[in-house]
Amino acid sequence: MYRATICRTVDDADLQLLREGPELRVVVARPPRWLGPRLALLAGLGCYVLEKRLRDPLHGTLSRRVGFSAEVLSTRECRSPEAVADLILASSCTPPFTTLIRRGGAPVLDGSLVDSAPVFALRGTPRRVLVLLTRRYGELPSGGAGEPMMTYVQPSEPITISKWDYTNPDGLQRTFDLGRRDGEAFVDQQGDGFK
Repeated sequence: MYRATICRTVDDADLQLLREGPELRVVVARPPRWLGPRLALLAGLGCYVLEKRLRDPLHGTLSRRVGFSAEVLSTRECRSPEAVADLILASSCTPPFTTLIRRGGAPVLDGSLVDSAPVFALRGTPRRVLVLLTRRYGELPSGGAGEPMMTYVQPSEPITISKWDYTNPDGLQRTFDLGRRDGEAFVDQQGDGFK
């Protein structure tokens, strides 16, 4: 369903925009070599849940300690709507909920198994970065020395729709409306300071 939707909505003009516009980077997780992809997904989810319960960090580290690695891919590499669909689906690959995807002969999994907000993919970006979060965290970090200046923005209230529920139009509308209100409040608060 998702692949067909992407392939129907991306045409040659969209591909041209992806190649010529701002670079869109996508993160996938490479599982440890010593685990198969399905067992790796369980291990990655276990690391995520354990770390979330113990510390609830914005940028987790436990999955990397057990051998997961991140790979940053660019939409500029996509030469067809099918390639765009492959890239998007690879970045959210969570078997058995989705089909196992391989890139370069090796399995890839959802990039959030390595980091839910993968700002490391923006290294080398010479301008300010706005990081939009989908859930609330306690303390938000700020960019450090040598890193781009990052501004983290989180929802003003918890999102009430499940990330797997695409069948709840009212929930989607509430989430959209919350994002719009929060975005307008952010712009009002920042003024011209974020341009």
